[in-house]
Amino acid sequence: MNTNEKRKLNPTYGRTGRGQGCWKGQPDTRHHEGKGFAKITDEQALEIRRLYATGDWLQREIGELYGLKQAAVSHIVLGRYWRHLPI
Repeated sequence: MNTNEKRKLNPTYGRTGRGQGCWKGQPDTRHHEGKGFAKITDEQALEIRRLYATGDWLQREIGELYGLKQAAVSHIVLGRYWRHLPI
């Protein structure tokens, strides 16, 4: 079976680590409480944004509080994750 045939059966074939909805302008379908992937709740995501906005916390420190990596905190703060919540 060649690549084109595989893509017809599975449109996400060959996409490395990116689910549908990850491209700019599309709604985020992977990173929020309603999905099974989330380590934190919507309320915690809002609290992470609030903590960072105070200027008293580093992203690394916030990540340690919630068991997240700094990169995940950055995505939450920038609105790349939990896009359905206000920034």
